[in-house]
Amino acid sequence: MKKYTQFAFILAAGLLFWGACSEKGDDAPRRSQQEIDDVVSVIAEELMTVNIQEGDETRAFGFRLEKDNEGDDKKETTKEDKDKRDHEKKVEQSGLFSCLNKLDLSDEQAQQIRRSFSAAVDCRKETFSSLREELVDIILDMEKRRLVLLEKLLKEEINRDEFRSGLKNILETYQNKIEEIRKKHVENIKPCLREMVSQIRTTIGEENWTQLYACIKN
Repeated sequence: MKKYTQFAFILAAGLLFWGACSEKGDDAPRRSQQEIDDVVSVIAEELMTVNIQEGDETRAFGFRLEKDNEGDDKKETTKEDKDKRDHEKKVEQSGLFSCLNKLDLSDEQAQQIRRSFSAAVDCRKETFSSLREELVDIILDMEKRRLVLLEKLLKEEINRDEFRSGLKNILETYQNKIEEIRKKHVENIKPCLREMVSQIRTTIGEENWTQLYACIKN
C-alpha cells in the first residue's frame, strides 16, 4: 500500500510538472502572435489615415488619404508610377520603417525586408482604392448639403453664422460614418500586413524583434 501511495504521488507530481511545461511551451507562440498583431495594428492605423477638408463659402468638402510629397524631385513617367511611389513613401514613413533603421541588420536581411515591404505597398494600393470609392459617395452627399446652405446664404435666407453652424453640423453628421468606413479598411489591410510582419520577424531574429517591438510600442 505504501509503494502504491508513493507511485501515485510521483505520477501526480510528474503530471503537474508536465502540465506546467506544456503551458509555458504554449505561451511562447501565443505571445509571439500577439506581438505580431500589436505591430500590425499600429502599422494599419498609420497607413490608413483620412484627413477631411472642411468646406466653406468658396471651398468644397473633400478628403486626403496621403501626405503631400513635397520636395520629392524624382520624376515618375506615368500616373501609375507616381501612385506607386506615393504608396512606397507612405510605407517608408511608417513607424515600422523608422524602427527597423535603428537595428543593426545585415545587407541580406535589409534586402529581404525590402522585398517584404513591396507586399505592403501593394496592399495599401488595393485597400486605398476601395476606401476612396466609398469616401467619394459620402463627400458628394456632404457637398450637396453645403451647396444648399450656400444658396440660402446668397439669398440671405440665413446669415454667415448660421451658414458656418450648418457646415459644422454636416461635418459632425458624417464623421462617424467616415470613421466607420476607415476602420473597416484598417481591418481589411491587416491580413496582408500580418504576413509581411511575420516574414520580418523571421528575418531579423529574436533579439532584433524584441528591440523592434519595444520601439514600435513606444
